[in-house]
Amino acid sequence: MQSSSNSGASPLVIIGAGLLILYVAVSILLGDGNTMGSLFFYLLIFGGVFGMMAPKGAFYLFIFLCGYLDLLKRLMVVAGSVSVIDLYYVLGIAPVTVTGVLIGVVVRMFFGKMTTDRSDLFRFVTVVTVIGAGAALSFRGGGGMGGAMREVASSYFYVVLIFIVPVLFKTPEEVKRLITFTMLIFVPVALYGIFQQLNGFQNFEIDYLKTGMSIEIKQLYADRVRAFSTLNSPTSLAVVCSELASFAFLLAFVGRKNPQYGLSQIYGFALAVIYFGGLVASSVRVGFLLIPVAIVAFLLFRSARLTAGFYAVSILVFLTLVILSPFLLANIDAWTIALLDVVGDVPFWATMLDARTYKDRLMGFDNVLSNPAAYTLLGKSNADLSLEFYNHDPLSAALLNFGLLPLLFGLLIAFLAIRYLHLCIYRTQNPGVRGLSLVCLSIVAGSLSVSMIGGNLISTFPSNVFFMIPIGLVIALTKWDRLNQRIVPAKVTESQPVPKRVVFPMRPRWQQR
Repeated sequence: MQSSSNSGASPLVIIGAGLLILYVAVSILLGDGNTMGSLFFYLLIFGGVFGMMAPKGAFYLFIFLCGYLDLLKRLMVVAGSVSVIDLYYVLGIAPVTVTGVLIGVVVRMFFGKMTTDRSDLFRFVTVVTVIGAGAALSFRGGGGMGGAMREVASSYFYVVLIFIVPVLFKTPEEVKRLITFTMLIFVPVALYGIFQQLNGFQNFEIDYLKTGMSIEIKQLYADRVRAFSTLNSPTSLAVVCSELASFAFLLAFVGRKNPQYGLSQIYGFALAVIYFGGLVASSVRVGFLLIPVAIVAFLLFRSARLTAGFYAVSILVFLTLVILSPFLLANIDAWTIALLDVVGDVPFWATMLDARTYKDRLMGFDNVLSNPAAYTLLGKSNADLSLEFYNHDPLSAALLNFGLLPLLFGLLIAFLAIRYLHLCIYRTQNPGVRGLSLVCLSIVAGSLSVSMIGGNLISTFPSNVFFMIPIGLVIALTKWDRLNQRIVPAKVTESQPVPKRVVFPMRPRWQQR
């Protein structure tokens, strides 16, 4: 009876799926407006449903979308005129997919389909609180409901990855598989960036820039090419390529002693060279700083004292830059002209050495961080951001928008979070897992350090995704090591065999001592 029932259900499912596909195809072909925009509307729905039904598979889809959504957005010009609603459809695919993954994970946790403990619940409450606070602050800033939703979708929402990643990827093998998949799926992104720098933009890309729906329209009025490949800006290309180049190089270093947790040297260095080529093609200088910072962090994070020294030096460099900002602003034009005289009329090197583009950051340091009038308890909602308080860095923007009290509270939370991640790594017993965790945390430290001096680099998609995922991976790896220590006793005897089934304790480790 049961076999007959199952055999009768399959044709119904196939017929239903076929009718649904037919409806979607007819709706797209016969509907008004941009046909690709209509297709992206259904892909948006598919991403959310797929995330709820198969969270892990949908997360891999999300990684792919991070690399190629902007290319899909540009391709809409081939299908006709592009409207703002079409733009919302394609840009909404990634956050809707992550929302579906989140719902799928929470439902499975609620019904006991997924193993969890109190730390997972604590992270869930934390990320929901952060997203809610971000939405409230954005609404208070005058953006209204629509502005707050856009700000959350592009900046705050991906904090949820800190909760999702450790729940979906629990073992070092799964973590390494995710990292390897990400590095391979983004190879065409780096290669296409190199192609753009050598050959210029294609016709459909120029047509899309002419629509005015991208900030990169400014490139049409400049006699140079700053490649942005399949991403939304040269800065995003530089940040992603520098992070993945650091990943590949450091994983090759880890693979020397722990091949199971790293990459072979040839494989890792080859990927690092490709991504470094994509970084060069972007002509964004701040990306070149991220790689050495991440490498230095990886070497120093093995010691608590050297770790403290790393953060102390980073803060000192930032404060020195703020103090010297008036002097640098007064001389940066002369220094740039001297450099350009050396390289001559080579456009690429002229772009790379043009330090005058850094004046926006220096003006923010001088106008806001060095200005006592900018320091208020709850922000300056009426600040003149075009002249007196002009800025282009995240710390200045946070000080003006939110005020000193919320900023100090946020810095305290960031300090406690970083301290927690370091403590988790120091307690890790497995050397391979510790090395892989250090790689992930080094990428986080490099991204954060560079963002503080180079502008708001980690709050825009997909750079924010590549900042949050490594944090989740550190939590997943250190949690696996901690649970593995509980499972396997120090000495195994015949009277004390290794338990085959483990019931994870619900109390945090510090409460069990």
